[in-house]
Amino acid sequence: MSLNDIENWVKKIACSLGILQGLAYAILALICIIVYNDTPPNLPENSYMDMLNAFWYTFYLGPNLRSFEDQTLYPRVFAGFAWVYLILHIIWIGVSVFALREQNTQVQKYLKLWSYITFVISLWDFLVVIIFGSDYGKCLSYVDKYFWIPTEKIANQLICANAVLPVLVIAARGFVLWVVNVILAAATLNMSRRFKTPVQPPAYVSPIGFHIQHPVGQPLPDRPQPVTCSLPPPPNSQYPVQIPEPDYDWPSSPFRK
Repeated sequence: MSLNDIENWVKKIACSLGILQGLAYAILALICIIVYNDTPPNLPENSYMDMLNAFWYTFYLGPNLRSFEDQTLYPRVFAGFAWVYLILHIIWIGVSVFALREQNTQVQKYLKLWSYITFVISLWDFLVVIIFGSDYGKCLSYVDKYFWIPTEKIANQLICANAVLPVLVIAARGFVLWVVNVILAAATLNMSRRFKTPVQPPAYVSPIGFHIQHPVGQPLPDRPQPVTCSLPPPPNSQYPVQIPEPDYDWPSSPFRK
């Protein structure tokens, strides 16, 4: 069984997105791992982007210190998450390449594998987004607890928003792409389930007890009716009946004279 035109189109879109996303997120994860293990850089603050880079480095890639109370994704944990992202997306790239190139019977196996790894990555993204959202709430609570002057409070709330929310959106793949991944994973899983081994029909048993294997895909022949042998009734003939004469000379005969 092969894919039809629509299924081939869905497969190409799914695998292409898997390759592109896998490359992008694997590169991002690798950059985070390298920066975390490198010596702390001297970050300038001459522009808005320089300020954002300083926030991100301090929150997630700098020394192993929490930027606010009860921060879950502090630098060491964030680096561990980056390793998970790197491994998952390298696997995703490989599966997408093989599924995109395969056109024969092995496509069912690669489509199922692609759907499984996509579901795993989507679930991982969902959990990471929840953790980032929790950290954002903790950061705002920390600001409300320790800053009372309105200008300082607003400034630190902006730091929380600029440091956490962009990374949250990246982890959520812009939300729209996350939904697309889930839909494509469900579609490819449904496509892979169409590839089933045809069921071999049972052997046809002939009336005399021999098993006859019938060709696949052809209807079974009608069972032959048993042959009955009907003979015409015997003619109503008159047979001559001859009664023997009793033996009168037999000693015990009652007819003895």
